[in-house]
Amino acid sequence: MLEPDFTLFPIPGDPAEGPDDRQLRQERRIAQLIAQTTTDAFVCADGASRITLWNRAAEVMFGWSEQEALGQSLDLIIPQVHRKGHHAGVARLRARGDTKLVGQTVEVPALCKGGHEIPVELSLAMWPEDEDGITPAGFAAIIRDVSARKQAEAERVAAEARLARQVAAIDASDDGMALTDAEGRFIFMNRAHAVMFGYPDPDALVGQPWSVLYTPDEAQRINDEVMPILFAQGQWRGETQGLKADGAPLEQEIALSLAPEGGIVCVTRDVGERRGMEREKARLREQLMLAQRQEVVGQLASGIAHDFNNLIAAISGTAELLRHIDDNRVRHHALRIQSAATTAAGLVEKLLTLGRRTPHPKLVDLRRILWDVRDLVAPSLTDPLHRIELDLPPAPLMALTDDTELNQVVLNIALNARDALRPGGTQRIKLEVMAAEGRQPTGKLVLGSLPQVPAALIRISDTGMGIRPEELEQVFEPFFTHKGEAGTGLGLAVVAGIIASNNGALAIQSWPDCGTEFEIWWPLQPSASADPADGGDAPARSGPGLVGKAVLVVDDNPAVVDTLAAMLERLGVEVGPCIDPHDAIDTLKDDPAGWDLVITDYDMPAMNGARLAQQLRKIRSDLPILLLTALPRVHQLHQGPEGVFDGVLGKPTSAARLATAAAGAIAAARERNS
Repeated sequence: MLEPDFTLFPIPGDPAEGPDDRQLRQERRIAQLIAQTTTDAFVCADGASRITLWNRAAEVMFGWSEQEALGQSLDLIIPQVHRKGHHAGVARLRARGDTKLVGQTVEVPALCKGGHEIPVELSLAMWPEDEDGITPAGFAAIIRDVSARKQAEAERVAAEARLARQVAAIDASDDGMALTDAEGRFIFMNRAHAVMFGYPDPDALVGQPWSVLYTPDEAQRINDEVMPILFAQGQWRGETQGLKADGAPLEQEIALSLAPEGGIVCVTRDVGERRGMEREKARLREQLMLAQRQEVVGQLASGIAHDFNNLIAAISGTAELLRHIDDNRVRHHALRIQSAATTAAGLVEKLLTLGRRTPHPKLVDLRRILWDVRDLVAPSLTDPLHRIELDLPPAPLMALTDDTELNQVVLNIALNARDALRPGGTQRIKLEVMAAEGRQPTGKLVLGSLPQVPAALIRISDTGMGIRPEELEQVFEPFFTHKGEAGTGLGLAVVAGIIASNNGALAIQSWPDCGTEFEIWWPLQPSASADPADGGDAPARSGPGLVGKAVLVVDDNPAVVDTLAAMLERLGVEVGPCIDPHDAIDTLKDDPAGWDLVITDYDMPAMNGARLAQQLRKIRSDLPILLLTALPRVHQLHQGPEGVFDGVLGKPTSAARLATAAAGAIAAARERNS
């Protein structure tokens, strides 16, 4: 083992006797004591870079014992990649060159016994071997392990980066976030929080008390009710109303937490829009429930009105016939009867208005109607594999219409689509809206005719069980349903009435076991139309007189048949009365060309008027057919080029109105077949 060589410290002369020698020996002992007790590694080497001093701290730092290190080259602690540079530096010193390390404190990597490197801070000193002060006799190095400091610095940098990301995320959040000190003054606020309250710059609120964002009454309520809970439990969540910079109220949902240093952490969200949407949905649900109640009342009233109108029609028609008797007393009584019948008809019409609501057109975005219907129907999809989809244009599609009526139409069809979905397997309902310009129906047009004005096309499709072809038109008849006691059979009947009263159109195509598609053409602007329920008459048409015409009258009420026959006969018409629709079919089969017009009721027990019209058209396609019904509004959907009737007339009626409607139906049939 080499003895520590302290001659590297400048010691003049040969140590012998005298005060100077004692001082020298004392300096050596002090130097050795410092070298062995310091926590920094103290390493000395001779001019050939062989280690001559290796203190205890060096043993701990590098892993080599003093015995292992003494006499070894300094390469022992120099990483392989840096040895070439070290050798070159020593060579420059020997050549009386300059070095950057001597007299400087630098950070370099050092090699440990285990083969790993550690970062060290190195202070290097050199002792010359002659008086020129250039040629090195040896080196002394104080080495400090800075691994812990480097790790701490790295952790600090990482923590600062992590904090910067968190602050950036907080600042980019849509939720408002703020922090107060123990006195309740803001010390931090992200941009979303400031903007939410109408302040473009968060700095405008930093240093302000939180109460500036609330009215005095609301701030007092928070102090009295919220703060005790917050300080007792450490957190609080609820809703409150803030105050924007412009004085407008702000509905907000807030979560408060106590900060470790005594301040308050606040996370807030503007719920005004959501609350508005919830209120709007509640309003729509209330309107729809009211509309559905009105439907039930209306259908009940319609049933009563149907029977009353049949009786009134017989009474009024008979009274009109009595007026033509050449007897003043009879005419007087007939006029009184007619007056009473007219009053009764007015009362029945008022009874029918129980089921109606007055439309209130306003400008609405049709996309919003479909959004609302989706939100109302989606929660009722109990099967997790069932879903409802929207396909909407990017730009608003505006219509001046009654949004409740249109919502009722789309909702009724969407609910029927929901009920048609089969359990198990992926099933869907799809709601679409688009401009109707240039589009044609993909299915059968069963109601109305395509609007000749700007309109929207609303398509509602599903992948459910579908509708059988023979039932496509029946689904719009009152009380027709496959839902048993779960259904009323009124929904689609009301849908048909609303579409007809808005001059819209409806097309259907369905595939049994595959699904159904409804297409609704809805005018973007309301337009006036003749309402058979108001005037009771179809619009007058030019056409030939009825004298000499053969008319088949079909109604299950004998009194009505007799009255109509008498009225028509006075107009010079040859009448064929039928109580049973099947008799009318047989009569037409016997002589298809012998009849100029058929006048039929709708609600008959053996066969309704629409089915009768279809059967008669199979025998003779150009046959004019006029519907005479106590419920003209409900059955208006069967009128027109795509319907089964050439005219619709309400009961009760007069001979003049009957003559006008009959002539109009004959003219309409001629146009239909031209």
